[in-house]
Amino acid sequence: MTRQEPPEIAPGTVLALGKDDWRYGDQALLLLVEFVRLDLSRYYDNQWVWISGQRLARDGTPMGHLDALVKVSAIPAPQTCDGHADKRAAHPNGRGLRRRRTE
Repeated sequence: MTRQEPPEIAPGTVLALGKDDWRYGDQALLLLVEFVRLDLSRYYDNQWVWISGQRLARDGTPMGHLDALVKVSAIPAPQTCDGHADKRAAHPNGRGLRRRRTE
């Protein structure tokens, strides 16, 4: 495995994760990010990161708090100002990410 740095994920980001992209879940997950525990990533050799947030229904309705252990390689690369993926943080599986406005 290639060592990766844990990602920076802004609060309010919505991650669309497959069932194999996070541990202790047996289904796909839409997760509205509230907080990322980068300090714990070192215990997982920066391959997994704990993300706290709200589980969302398909229509975006919050379904309650969830702490998810997410595979770093499943988190999309940050976008640059021109909308292109940041080459320094290339995402190997090419999955996209949806952003949701929070007010």
